[in-house]
Amino acid sequence: MRPHAPVSVVFFRCRAPVAAAKMRAAGRPASAGAFEGTWERGLSGFSSIARGGLRGISSAFSPASRTLAALLVISYAAAALALPYAIVAPSGTDDTNWAQRALAPWWFPQPRGVAAGWEKERELHFHDQKWTSAYWRDYFYAIDHPSVTRIVYRAALHAAGIRELVNKPWDGTISNDRNEDLGHILPYRVRTLMRSVNLVFFLATLYLIFFAGKRALGSGGLAFLAALPIAVEPVMSKTQLSIVTYIGDDAILLFMVVLFWFAWLWAKDRGTAGAVVLGAAGGLATATQVNGCLPLLAAVVYYAIYARAWRRVALPTVMMGTAAAVFLALNPVYLGGAAWMARALRDTMSLRTYIRGQQPCGPGDFTRVETILAAVPHIYFYLAVAAVAFAARRTSWFGVTAFWSASVFFGNLALIHKAVPRYAAPIRVALLVLFMTAGLTALGDAWRARPARGPATSAACREGDGGTVREGAE
Repeated sequence: MRPHAPVSVVFFRCRAPVAAAKMRAAGRPASAGAFEGTWERGLSGFSSIARGGLRGISSAFSPASRTLAALLVISYAAAALALPYAIVAPSGTDDTNWAQRALAPWWFPQPRGVAAGWEKERELHFHDQKWTSAYWRDYFYAIDHPSVTRIVYRAALHAAGIRELVNKPWDGTISNDRNEDLGHILPYRVRTLMRSVNLVFFLATLYLIFFAGKRALGSGGLAFLAALPIAVEPVMSKTQLSIVTYIGDDAILLFMVVLFWFAWLWAKDRGTAGAVVLGAAGGLATATQVNGCLPLLAAVVYYAIYARAWRRVALPTVMMGTAAAVFLALNPVYLGGAAWMARALRDTMSLRTYIRGQQPCGPGDFTRVETILAAVPHIYFYLAVAAVAFAARRTSWFGVTAFWSASVFFGNLALIHKAVPRYAAPIRVALLVLFMTAGLTALGDAWRARPARGPATSAACREGDGGTVREGAE
């Protein structure tokens, strides 16, 4: 018997001869020999596979091959859940509006002084679905949402040869059935293309989580385990209002928010260069959706607390300045002098307030508490989440990840006003990233600290009268 045999093999090798002796005493010696030989050969082979199988598979492939295999599995898991909904889900209420605003130029014509007629145009649009001129339509699109999503969708539609839509946008003043009867729905080819863009950005988000987890955990296998639960999270793909199926800025926003975390792990100890990178990432996130600024604000607070000497002021200043430059470059509607910028910002805030006021709570909507609980289910596990995160507080990645996660988690919880899956996506990702990274760090440390197998295993058996028997057997 080999001195380092696994415990399972030691046990069965010890018990098999005992059982064989009993069978011989019952007058069945041939069966005993077959029994003993079968267990010996079968369990010996199984133990060899169990002991060295994963190690052998790992050593047989290069790190790049293992990384590619992990990304393929993650991609398959995410796409298998998302594609059926993206392909068959009908057109939603905002689909045509997003396609129209994507095809309109994302840049804006020169300001016409102070846009004093905006309020009247806004009322005309929301109540009669009309504009007095294309200028006001483009102004509405420019201040309604930041421009990154429009730029991405526009590039995809133009690449497919789609430069205009013949159907009218969705009319919020009539019923859904009436809109469909009038043809106010996005053509199948257009909406499938735009949902495919969402899927690409969702997959890119998973890849970022994988590589960021690999950097933090030092293991591709653990990074794979961190990314996989997010790939199959239902709010990402399994409803019409998930980030993949819904045509809007949610999938691209999630990518930008995770990109900021990935950049922060790289830039946290790189001084001014790192601050510039974080500022650019924060500007892109803010130019996707306004709440994309939350991780940027968390980074400003982080460096104001933990940076030393003059860097406490310099690094946050560099970040904010870079972010502002990126945001304004992608949203030129706010350029045009101090008076124009103030007016455009005021119109933006009034428009968002107006739109939110057009979405009153109805009988089917949740209360505030129910909305929060829908976004963060299983609240009874959160004490365990806090304990796991606290145990990882001394790791190199924890400070950055905790600030990022807290800003996205609590900031979006404060802003969410409807129990919609796409609103819950960044909240759940922020929670899962922190919990999975901390938990897998603990598991990795426990695995590396496990006692090594030694020759003590061989002392479990001794030689006896019917062959090898367990120590202490009568």
